[in-house]
Amino acid sequence: AVQENEEAACLGAAMIGAVSGGDFRNYKEAVDKCVSIKEEFCPQPSPRLDGKYGLFEKLYENLAPVFAQTGKS
Repeated sequence: AVQENEEAACLGAAMIGAVSGGDFRNYKEAVDKCVSIKEEFCPQPSPRLDGKYGLFEKLYENLAPVFAQTGKS
């Protein structure tokens, strides 16, 4: 996805500060209020990419407990 805001790093830093400062309850709320998508891309199925996505899913599942410890997911 391509964001409307071209300064994604700065926006991300501002959202982290806003969540830390209590302006938003969590990162999802910050994203919902601050991020707008200009364009989305939908990749076509590919055996090569399917394998990489499977690896991503395993990594995410194993890191989920770490994400949960932040309490702000």
